[in-house]
Amino acid sequence: MERKADVVLYDKGKSYEELVNISTAKVETFEELKGMQAPYTTTEEHEVNDAIKHDPRGLWRRSRSAASPT
Repeated sequence: MERKADVVLYDKGKSYEELVNISTAKVETFEELKGMQAPYTTTEEHEVNDAIKHDPRGLWRRSRSAASPT
């Protein structure tokens, strides 16, 4: 049985899609996803939110107050 994996990755501001044949340890296709961004994990989303919340410029507080009408 041949095993393959679809892989989407993000590196240095660009997203790529590749098809890897796990059985032969070879990349079968590799192409840049122009105009698209690779998906990110929930962990990465939490890290970004934490970074914004702890930014000394207070961007989190400004964006939250702008979204809530007074």
